[in-house]
Amino acid sequence: MTVSPSDPKNLSHNNLEETSGKLNGWARHQWGNNGNFLGYYSNHKSNSYGIHLGADDLKPETVLNFTRNIQTEYNGGWANLPSGRVRTADNNMGSTLRVGTAGGPSDRTNHHWVGPDGGGLTTNGKWGHWVMGGNNKSNGIGRFSMSGLDAGTGNYSAADGSVKQGDDASWTEALVSAAKAKGGEFPQYGNVTSPHHW
Repeated sequence: MTVSPSDPKNLSHNNLEETSGKLNGWARHQWGNNGNFLGYYSNHKSNSYGIHLGADDLKPETVLNFTRNIQTEYNGGWANLPSGRVRTADNNMGSTLRVGTAGGPSDRTNHHWVGPDGGGLTTNGKWGHWVMGGNNKSNGIGRFSMSGLDAGTGNYSAADGSVKQGDDASWTEALVSAAKAKGGEFPQYGNVTSPHHW
């Protein structure tokens, strides 16, 4: 499992996955009940990186992974991916980074990097008013921030294998470039999976 040195609060969960995981160091939890085994899964707090479902190795500029210190937006319904159509079960599970996509305007800010001071949090992002808690940002800070990354900074990788440390401006440019890349399918809402804390 991948945990960032900038994300020490995930380390204990990551260590449990490595020592007790059923699948070579990950997936220590089991789905199903009453003897109905449905598979294994990992604790969402054991990983520091999200995955962009629009990543495509035939389009090297598409974003592949990113640090989890992003608020995101709610899911957008059905999405066409290179591997087929998907839809998340509900708004709690689904996340999107809509900047530059067909399903969202490019002036949104809920794709910005969240800092341990609450910088980058917004009421129009996922769980907006709830994570902001009126004037108290502690709920949003606990869910989205990583103590080793300031507001406006994060890391991401692209399908060409490059890894970058960026600010909000370079991250926005990377997301827009990925959404506009020619060829193949790209999820119209910029669907992602991101391991937030709750």
